[in-house]
Amino acid sequence: MHPDLFGLASAPIGMLRVANVDEACEKLLGVLNNEVGVPRDIVQMNAGAAIYVAGLAGTLKEGVKKAGQVIASGAAKTKLDHFIALSNRFKA
Repeated sequence: MHPDLFGLASAPIGMLRVANVDEACEKLLGVLNNEVGVPRDIVQMNAGAAIYVAGLAGTLKEGVKKAGQVIASGAAKTKLDHFIALSNRFKA
């Protein structure tokens, strides 16, 4: 799978590297806040592949497009927020 196949930019792997948990969280939140860039593109491709494999898209390209729409709409961020709220209810 190559980003060019989906109209996404390719970039060196170093653009995804993080040094610690805080940096990883920052990148993830950037993706979920629809910040354009390599991390978002990679998440979109991987999520698109999952959507396709799950049978929710007829083609891999359609799955990647749907993933982009879910990220852009804020639905992915909303799901994370719901998961955080749910998991916080189980704190001791």
